[in-house]
Amino acid sequence: MLAVIVPQLRPDGMHYEVNIKGYPRFYMSWSALGRYDIISEEGVSVPYELVLEVSDVIEKQRKR
Repeated sequence: MLAVIVPQLRPDGMHYEVNIKGYPRFYMSWSALGRYDIISEEGVSVPYELVLEVSDVIEKQRKR
């Protein structure tokens, strides 16, 4: 599955725009859970497993 992840530096920190075919665009940011999570967006329905996978990808890219 192809995911396009675009980093965006905002005044409140780094956010990531995530585009995956077949899912609505959503944004992720570092959360209190100690990983990247979806920023509250109304009507965004993405499987939790997909959110975890994208979080892992972002973390791996940041460690490079």
